[in-house]
Amino acid sequence: MSRARGQAWIAAALLGGLSACASASRETAPSQDSAAAEVESSSREPLASDPYVRRPGGLGGPVEPEPPARFVRPSEPTVLSGPRPRFVRPLSVGVVLVHEGAFADPATLLLELEAKLARDEGVRRVVAVRGLVGEALDLDDLAALAAKQGHDALLVDVLPGPEGALREGFWLHPGGEADARLIAHVVVRDAEAGYVGPPTFPDVWDRLATAHCRLPAPRR
Repeated sequence: MSRARGQAWIAAALLGGLSACASASRETAPSQDSAAAEVESSSREPLASDPYVRRPGGLGGPVEPEPPARFVRPSEPTVLSGPRPRFVRPLSVGVVLVHEGAFADPATLLLELEAKLARDEGVRRVVAVRGLVGEALDLDDLAALAAKQGHDALLVDVLPGPEGALREGFWLHPGGEADARLIAHVVVRDAEAGYVGPPTFPDVWDRLATAHCRLPAPRR
């Protein structure tokens, strides 16, 4: 092979290789562009946990909280007629507030009741009962919750509704038998005059009920 012919063959081979590389680059470029487009598209898709995105089958926005549980008021409260439970230690008093038939935050009630009982050596603490969940809870349900949380006494304070009903207080012994849990049912008529309820005894239950009845009138 002559020298000139050899040089021509080498040049042709180099040109062929460059042409093949360019062709391969053109063939792979669309796939790279497609991958970039897919990444960009996926980055614009909403996260599954985003609560403000509209999705098929439902509206977007945060999930609405469950409505508060309702209080099932006993139609004929049966109060313990015999001797009331006695305690050898200061009491843990659980508190539940009912407003317009549903359970409400008792923060203000706790502060007011604590202030009234601050000098009572028979009371150790006044604490809100937790876990008021479900559609409806009655006195037995509330007493069971209070017992699990270590309370010796339970106040269910029922504020008057817009119809002008009187304020009520149900005092229960969570650890008592089912038919002997309701120690006092008081109807507050006048904070200065006391309350209307069963005969009273000079014990801690009477002091608790009296303190409740002397709380400030609820705001309407």
